[in-house]
Amino acid sequence: MKDKLIKYALITALLVVGVIFVAKSFGPSILKTYVNYTIGDCKKNPLLCVVPSEAMDASDIASADLADFLPYRFLKVSLQVPKGFKVVNGEVAKVYYKRRFAKYTEAAVYIFCQKPGFFVNLFPQLKKGLIVSDYDFISRVMNANLNSVSSLDDVFFVITKSIFIPCMGSQENLKMASFTRKERKGFIVYSMDPGDNYFECDFIDEKLNFYKIYIRDKGARLDLKKVFAIVDSSMAID
Repeated sequence: MKDKLIKYALITALLVVGVIFVAKSFGPSILKTYVNYTIGDCKKNPLLCVVPSEAMDASDIASADLADFLPYRFLKVSLQVPKGFKVVNGEVAKVYYKRRFAKYTEAAVYIFCQKPGFFVNLFPQLKKGLIVSDYDFISRVMNANLNSVSSLDDVFFVITKSIFIPCMGSQENLKMASFTRKERKGFIVYSMDPGDNYFECDFIDEKLNFYKIYIRDKGARLDLKKVFAIVDSSMAID
């Protein structure tokens, strides 16, 4: 485990050093080409060029019937999820969630919850760029667009976006929107493919706790009503 973490840190460090070298040596116009070469382009990964297309008032979506939902309680968070889903709780101390979650192939829900200031404290250097809250951070990630890369900050957020959002299926029907839901606000990314749905919700609650909920909906059993019912049920544990 330690060796794998060291290897991952070294690869990340080399990538950052490479970006800085390219920016200083050739200027912003070359940054997009560099990112294309290192993490792919929008044809290969459409997510890199998809940004929120609407501001969704999710309060207008009626609450789902919770009769077939089961309660789950972890160290930092509790939630309710429909029957038939494996529920995985993420912790910072574990291997990064995309790698850990990838071993699950069945219908599953991944949840990650952190107290206020998690991203601000994790990346304090971003405060100079007016990233002063976790909502600012996830908003910048979701609005990152490979086609608009012109600075090192842009590169950072595009690369972060490629890591931050898990597999979303074929991405042919990928949609992204900001949303407000009661006293919660955040972003939802979803892809409804034939047979399978994928949902990714990143949001802040009324106490400024951060949540990430990723759903692999095998068999396409969920709609937005049930997804927001899971969002509503998620509660940070003090």
